Amino acid sequence: MEELAKLAGTSKSMIRGLEQKPIIGRPNAERISKIAEALGATTEFLLVDDPEFTGGEDAVFIMRYRRAGAETRRKLAAILAVLET
Repeated sequence: MEELAKLAGTSKSMIRGLEQKPIIGRPNAERISKIAEALGATTEFLLVDDPEFTGGEDAVFIMRYRRAGAETRRKLAAILAVLET
């Protein structure tokens, strides 16, 4: 959470508030855009209410995945293929 807040140029408390249901605080479009950019995601992805998305842990995973090299991504895809069978 701390790394995400730093990358997005916001506070940990803002990130924490965005993870709450209902959302605490009212982030503006610029802040949402910066958070999406830090995660390597689209603003639409962040705004969709998906019960499968668990918040902070998923966000960190997505951020790390987007920064991973092709070989790491290939390995992760292979692991998922095994787990999904």
